[in-house]
Amino acid sequence: MAPPRIALLGFILETNGFAPVATEADFRRTWMDGEAILNDAAAKAPREPGGFVGFISGMNAGEAWTPVPLFYTSAGASGPMDQVFFDKFLKILEERLKAAMPFDGIYVQDHGAAGATVDIDPDGTIFALIRKVVGPKVPIVATLDLHANATVKMARNASALVSYRTYPHVDGYERSVQAAALVQAAMEGKRKPRCLLVQPAMLEGADHGRTTHPGQMRDMLAKADKFETEPGIDVVSIQ
Repeated sequence: MAPPRIALLGFILETNGFAPVATEADFRRTWMDGEAILNDAAAKAPREPGGFVGFISGMNAGEAWTPVPLFYTSAGASGPMDQVFFDKFLKILEERLKAAMPFDGIYVQDHGAAGATVDIDPDGTIFALIRKVVGPKVPIVATLDLHANATVKMARNASALVSYRTYPHVDGYERSVQAAALVQAAMEGKRKPRCLLVQPAMLEGADHGRTTHPGQMRDMLAKADKFETEPGIDVVSIQ
């Protein structure tokens, strides 16, 4: 039996709606295709703040698998993404997914707070497109920033969304290892993960999520730790 094939892809944008529009040129400054993702991860191993090193490390700790790197792009923190580029990006994503199928799992290194000049939920649109292409049974697991704006569309189409738990962000490695464990459990039939999204009203929360000193965020994370000990709860993420 052939080892499971896991797609690796990444899209990072944290949008400030009042900043200048992010164009294709902004994304092309940080763009990796195919094997470049694996080469970059190998150069940064054994640890680095982002997600691919941790995910690959987590998968390598289990059974044999075949990574299928697609692409990674980032415009960092900037303005809303130009819709013309986003439409082009979606076509590239769909083409590469279809060309590389079949998949047994998908890992997405995402930020979760993207916006475009037309589409107000690009992250949700990306997850919906992936789900449409790969079908309902393939686990789609993503890591997010704790400053993500998780949406119903994201939660409906992803199997699991695993957010960073520290600000400043120093646990990207651990969260992506956790994402790998969820992908493995789902492929082995030990878990059938799905997302439950709760969005209480909030103007500003938990000192922006800072975890360097005692406060609301650390109190909420302590509650999250307790929830994760309950049967059937794999991960509790707080954005």
